[in-house]
Amino acid sequence: MKQLYFSFLIFAFAATASAQETDVVNKAPGIHNQAIDPKTIRICVPSRTGIIANPPLWVVNDVLMKWDIVSNYIRPASIESIDVRKDASSIALYGTSGQNGVVIIKLKKDLQLLNLNEMLKNFGISKKNRDLPVFIDKKELVNRDDFFIVKDIVESVKVVTGRNQPSGQNKVIQVALKPL
Repeated sequence: MKQLYFSFLIFAFAATASAQETDVVNKAPGIHNQAIDPKTIRICVPSRTGIIANPPLWVVNDVLMKWDIVSNYIRPASIESIDVRKDASSIALYGTSGQNGVVIIKLKKDLQLLNLNEMLKNFGISKKNRDLPVFIDKKELVNRDDFFIVKDIVESVKVVTGRNQPSGQNKVIQVALKPL
């Protein structure tokens, strides 16, 4: 019985080490010769539960953001620099919200970071239509307050009318993003 228990422990530790090794070499788990798509942003941490339970603070051009906005609406080609702070300086700059570390991203100088209202205004959407449901590449934008996007990835923004809209409403705002 002791040998069975010991064998199980060895197997568990070996599987964990293997998973960490694949993250370190930036390869997909189980695929040893194929690298991950270089167009995606990939953050590797010692433990996946660690970043979920204690997420870092994301700051893009001095604007606090959530990871899903950073990963979906800021392309790697738009980034000039990334600075990761995990020491007391992160708490000194951002208070207790920076206690799990801060990832500071600076965009290239000619790029503009827009919130939802600025984007709608820049693309000519009238004030009376700005409260309509917003769909970005056919996915509904749920949280309008925390939304930011880099202007260079937006292909078009338009108000679309018709009965067959995804939200069931007569009018929606459709945002099309440029392909990668």
